[in-house]
Amino acid sequence: MCVHLVSCRAHLEALERLKALRIAVANDTHWLLSPSFRVGLRTALSGGGKSWAGADPLEPDAHAKDISELEQYSRARWEAVLQFMAAANTEGVTQEVVNVLIDAELISLSTTGEGAGRPVITNKGFQFLLQDVATQVWYFLTQYLNSLQKRGADPVEALALLFRLSFSTVGMDYPVEGLTEGQLDLLQHLREIGLVFRRKRTSRRFYPTPLAINLASGSAKNLDAADVKGYIVVETNFRIYAYTDSPLQLALLSLFVDLRYRFPNMVCGLLSRDSVRKALVKGLTAEQMIRFLRTHAHPQMRSRTPVLPETISDQLRLWELERNRLRVLPAVLYERFSNQREHDLLHHYGRDLGVELAHSSQHIVVTFEGHEQIKTFWQAHRQQAEADAQARQRAYEQQVAQHQASTMQP
Repeated sequence: MCVHLVSCRAHLEALERLKALRIAVANDTHWLLSPSFRVGLRTALSGGGKSWAGADPLEPDAHAKDISELEQYSRARWEAVLQFMAAANTEGVTQEVVNVLIDAELISLSTTGEGAGRPVITNKGFQFLLQDVATQVWYFLTQYLNSLQKRGADPVEALALLFRLSFSTVGMDYPVEGLTEGQLDLLQHLREIGLVFRRKRTSRRFYPTPLAINLASGSAKNLDAADVKGYIVVETNFRIYAYTDSPLQLALLSLFVDLRYRFPNMVCGLLSRDSVRKALVKGLTAEQMIRFLRTHAHPQMRSRTPVLPETISDQLRLWELERNRLRVLPAVLYERFSNQREHDLLHHYGRDLGVELAHSSQHIVVTFEGHEQIKTFWQAHRQQAEADAQARQRAYEQQVAQHQASTMQP
């Protein structure tokens, strides 16, 4: 029995995840591990099985990379992808990466003007840029696996290689011998985004980077050095100082900040209503901007509580609310009534039904959902009105016939 409520909830969530992954199966009294997972777990715990790292150790690498070099390499490769999205800088970005970004709807190809065919970032891409690195890379990998399925390829081999990376060690080299052709293709793509280092395509070894290890272990620590150091200072007068010369960091900041002055190692900008509104139009939210400023705050700002002045965060939310004062909803307009009686009939019915949005002496506006009910009611009313009119016409004709018959009698 779970004594602590939080522990009990975590325990149940863990069991549900095992069940969803088909690792464990539940019955009325107990849980059972799936046969294949049980055999694999027993083999791993007993030290058996074939090592994916290869039975024969590789000879010493004359071009070995240490952890700091691998970390610098992974950061540079991933920033090249983000820089391509933010400023359409194609340097160092392959067509395969571009295709994944297009399939993920993070960028699109322009179809107008002289820039037709040129990559353009989408609203979804703007939101992607302000996310943390771990979320970005995970999303990119899931979209890559989806693209494999669209091409008819089996993603199982790719998943197997990704799972193997989670058990690797930073700074150690691993052989490519034994990898399938599909896994070698994936390895090349992982190299392009900074998850592994491979000196050249024909190299017999590769090095997992800290980006891949931390990602596979579920830790976002050390994924972005900028998150640790911090470089942004925000003042209550809406001035922003960014102590950086990184093109990527400046491109991200310019998404919602009006950059005014640039110095060798610092940029001064202003958080204005217009700059924020432009970001909101692109699909960013106030909470994403607030989270970005907090995450990249300078160490001097992090020593304060709250990290971001409440004046700034409150104003960002207010500027966002300005765009949400009006709601655009689909509706149906009725006009050109035959007479006032028809207008009043639909007006009272729509009001009683709760679907009328507005009305005047000649117009009625109802919700799109209520249109079908109004339409059904009006058709029934018209049919009944036509039936009544026909009945009155027949009664009138009968009266006329009877009158004519009575006058013709001697």
